[in-house]
Amino acid sequence: MKLILKDFTCYETKTRYYIIGSNVSKDAYRIAKIDKTSPNEVSFVDDQITYSLTEMQDLLAMISNGNKSSGGLKKTLDFCGIFGFVQFQEGYYLLLITKKSPVALIGGHYIYHVDDTAMIPLMDKPKSATETRYCTIFSQVFNSKNFYFSYTYDITNSLQNNLTGCSINEMFVWNSYLTTGFDLGIWRIPVIHGFVDQSKISVYGHNVLVTLIARRSRFFAGARFLKRGVNEMGYVANDVETEQIVNDESTTMFYAPNNSENPKPCYTSFLQHRGSIPLFWSQENSSMAAKPSIQVDYIDPFYTATAKHFDDLHKRYGSPVIVLNLVKAKEKTKRESILLEHFTLAVNYLNQSLPEGNKIRYIAWDMASSDQDVIGTLEKLAEEVLATTDIFHTGIELYANSIKKSNKSGELEVHPNDKPRFQRGILRTNCIDCLDRTNAAQFVVGKCALGHQLYALGIIDEPSVPFDSDAINIFNAMYHDHGDTIALQYGGSHLVNTMETYRKISAWTSHSRDVIESIRRYYSNSFADAEKQDAMNLFLGNFQVQKETVDLWDLPTDYYLHNAHPRNLPPVKSLNIGGVKKWLNPSTKQSTPKKNDSVSSSITATISNTTPFNTETLVNKLLSPSVTIGEEKEYARYIRQFKPKHIVTQNAADVNEVDNVKEHPDCEFFTQYIKKPITQNEGQVKDEKLYQEFVHVSGNTESYIGIGARSNDISRFEGYHHWFETGVYVQRNKRGANF
Repeated sequence: MKLILKDFTCYETKTRYYIIGSNVSKDAYRIAKIDKTSPNEVSFVDDQITYSLTEMQDLLAMISNGNKSSGGLKKTLDFCGIFGFVQFQEGYYLLLITKKSPVALIGGHYIYHVDDTAMIPLMDKPKSATETRYCTIFSQVFNSKNFYFSYTYDITNSLQNNLTGCSINEMFVWNSYLTTGFDLGIWRIPVIHGFVDQSKISVYGHNVLVTLIARRSRFFAGARFLKRGVNEMGYVANDVETEQIVNDESTTMFYAPNNSENPKPCYTSFLQHRGSIPLFWSQENSSMAAKPSIQVDYIDPFYTATAKHFDDLHKRYGSPVIVLNLVKAKEKTKRESILLEHFTLAVNYLNQSLPEGNKIRYIAWDMASSDQDVIGTLEKLAEEVLATTDIFHTGIELYANSIKKSNKSGELEVHPNDKPRFQRGILRTNCIDCLDRTNAAQFVVGKCALGHQLYALGIIDEPSVPFDSDAINIFNAMYHDHGDTIALQYGGSHLVNTMETYRKISAWTSHSRDVIESIRRYYSNSFADAEKQDAMNLFLGNFQVQKETVDLWDLPTDYYLHNAHPRNLPPVKSLNIGGVKKWLNPSTKQSTPKKNDSVSSSITATISNTTPFNTETLVNKLLSPSVTIGEEKEYARYIRQFKPKHIVTQNAADVNEVDNVKEHPDCEFFTQYIKKPITQNEGQVKDEKLYQEFVHVSGNTESYIGIGARSNDISRFEGYHHWFETGVYVQRNKRGANF
């Protein structure tokens, strides 16, 4: 069984740090040492031995005795886990989680919030002013209150992926850069940045746990205005995966104790996604305008980055991808509608190459326009989404639900679904900032999904939960906190428009709050986000500090950190000659259950659901386009036409210097025109001369008169000239000759 370390203590001698880790029962220990004498490199050594409590105490006593002459062994601090290591201009720092608090319990696994952290220098010399400045900037992110981790549960993956055996998703591991290159092994704790909350609700006497997890991508992460749209790798700004897990609290573990392969049917989950519009666009935040103008920076005619983004979504969630675009369509001064037009064109273009069943489902709806039933429209849309993607449920369909289904369909026999349900596909929601409107839409979709989850667990009779019930009030508060947290991370303020705004039930006092939050967001975007962006770049490894480099904050933008310079990009190729290959990833697959009668095998099997961006049919279609007979003839005529002398002879000797006419590059073409081979026989001398003369004059077809040709040769020239221009041979009867 794998040893899981949960409690840690740091000891220190003059030359080393000793890290002691133990399991929860305090009967198994591991030790690692970190060298302090080489500050410019990290020497982290784990002896790979598991000790008992007595053995560990004896080992520490031996280390203390061996270092008596230099001060012995001193206890530095107790902590909760290693966050990683970081270096600026001087030595490395050991990053530790010093305080934690539990925020959720899923399947017997605790999820913790990082309450406090510590930076321990691995060098003794005092820090310079520049080094201190880097530490201060870095701490803005390191000391933030939105990091979460678990010792035993993989919170980088959804419940569905965890129960089907997926590995850690590095996209959501925010300490990935801080732990890369160091052989931490079991000491490494993946940390996510986002939001985690859990609430208990009572539904008809059933205690139900609702858990909300938001995972923020570390790729192209940053603050509003400074991170917009997509980068060349297909990663978008404000990319957040939101999962709601609903489970019956009557059971705790995922699996029954007597059968570890058979999951209990008490867990459900549903995933949603939000992210910036996947185009190259930006807003100038240096102006004092509250709503800066929107500009499309440059347009890729083949939408390569957009395609990479959707290919990644298919890889992560399967098909279909449903896009809900909530940007404004009607504006006095065009701002958001500019992106609406470009995004619509991008999706339509990509859909041309996708099979009918796997096309991106695109819904553009101006949610901000007045005089419309926002909630009713969103609920109708949510039901359509759930009917398409479904939810994840670990157990088989309840017999009572199958009876209800058969009664509605008129079937006499009851055939309950004896396999777990899996979510296939994702709803991708965006507005201009992916904050207020997006969060309201995600709440309504999540509310409808909650009804289906409770129904699947057999707690309610119909897959619907009404507004203004206690359960939905709690659920709404969770989504409000979820939206507030993401808005603070990306926009620098709380939500401006809440669900009460869109339901038109907000009190007048809330309008003043909205105004205050708008001002706060504007202030943060204009004056505070630049330094926050610097901190994220240092934290995520987007910028490696060097002594000779220009200061990170002296540059007007960090665009270069995520994109190559346009001059260094390879030339754009046409779609049907292979330019699309960069997003046709043959290894792109999504984990889906194999069809199998066994519940346990289907829940743990890996699904092979290849992304529609990578089907063999699609590749063949793109790389081998169909050509009509007429186009083929035109192409054949084009490549066989006579060429001007300066082109024909550029890789061969001049035509006058060719001893043998048959060696000339155009000889083969010419023989096809005159319908007979060229020989050195006396009867063919005229054709040889004619051929040489034609090569001379083909660059200027109007100048062939006056070369000394006879009238019948001129007629032949005219025939060749007409064919050269039109592709049609002219049949003439002149002096008994046919042309």
